[in-house]
Amino acid sequence: MDLRFELGERPRALLRAYEALEYLRVPEAMLQYSEMFGSTFAALAGIRRYLEKRHVPYGTLFREIVAGSCDAELAALLDGLDTAADDTGFLGQVRDRLTADFAKYDGAIASSIKDVYGFGMPKSATIVLGRRGSHTAAFMMDSAGDDVLIAFATGSDEEPGAWISILTHEILHGLMRSAGVFMNNRKASEVEELLLEYSVPKGFLAERMGMADKADLQYAYENSLRRNYSKEISRQVRATVEEYISNVDRSMIWRGVMKAFPDCVDADAIARLG
Repeated sequence: MDLRFELGERPRALLRAYEALEYLRVPEAMLQYSEMFGSTFAALAGIRRYLEKRHVPYGTLFREIVAGSCDAELAALLDGLDTAADDTGFLGQVRDRLTADFAKYDGAIASSIKDVYGFGMPKSATIVLGRRGSHTAAFMMDSAGDDVLIAFATGSDEEPGAWISILTHEILHGLMRSAGVFMNNRKASEVEELLLEYSVPKGFLAERMGMADKADLQYAYENSLRRNYSKEISRQVRATVEEYISNVDRSMIWRGVMKAFPDCVDADAIARLG
């Protein structure tokens, strides 16, 4: 799999807008009266209106911007967001470290994902890099074709293996969406996220790939509660993972997932994985 990094100003601006509008959820009142809060909020309000007008997901906008084909209206809105604080020198270091770590773990990532989930790796991953003030956050934006597009923002020097394990988490999201293994409903989305939470960056898959010394399922459980996921569903997913780990004759993990969550997965899509 090839890694393609994007450090351009407009992709970074869209990442900043996504974090503000969807991750941090800037209050609607501040957007409605954006003229009171300066040019940044005016740009965010404009981007929100643009999204509502076009009815397209963020992934489509990222694809257009990376390809240099976004329209003049969106370009002007993104140019209104200040990305000077992103520090492209630091982002270059992030790019170099992710490249080096992927080269180190490439084989382990591909074989582990194949053995546990049945997925082959995509041909490439396009990674939009941005800076943020605290811990690392990554978002799988689009998984069309043979390329997974991931927005990756960080502001700290994480422990060795942390960045590549977070990236692997998002690659798995892309593979799951492309294969259509989960249904399109809220509970299924929660099960998908929790299954990956128990897999990587600190779960059993991270241990298997050598990115963590030992799987920390308790950390994954506590983190799921901090993120307001259902305690009951998190416990069910954890039990499914623990049963898979204890099974000496391991097949893919989907057998246990289908048993625990038959209303969340597409059995035909899973059968196509082999």
